[in-house]
Amino acid sequence: MLAGTESSKDRKYHLSFRRKRKPKGKKTNIYVVEKDHEYGLRLGEVRWYGAFRQYCFYPEKDTMFSKGCLELVNNFLDKVNKRHRNKLKNKTYP
Repeated sequence: MLAGTESSKDRKYHLSFRRKRKPKGKKTNIYVVEKDHEYGLRLGEVRWYGAFRQYCFYPEKDTMFSKGCLELVNNFLDKVNKRHRNKLKNKTYP
């Protein structure tokens, strides 16, 4: 089930980024990337990749993206990675 608390939509390219509920035991968020949210055409996910220590885009099989769409995905990655780093920076340890 998707939570509507983290959502952004670009009308020109008809992309939406929506945060899913965290599965039990997970520390990081997962975002669904969709085209035309009304129809729910899933294009991929943005989720944490530990080896790179950052959020990455995982496209669905057989999807294609224009330069403009990839720029939107890249901007979203910049946003969530920056937010994650700031959250870690401000974390206090006992």
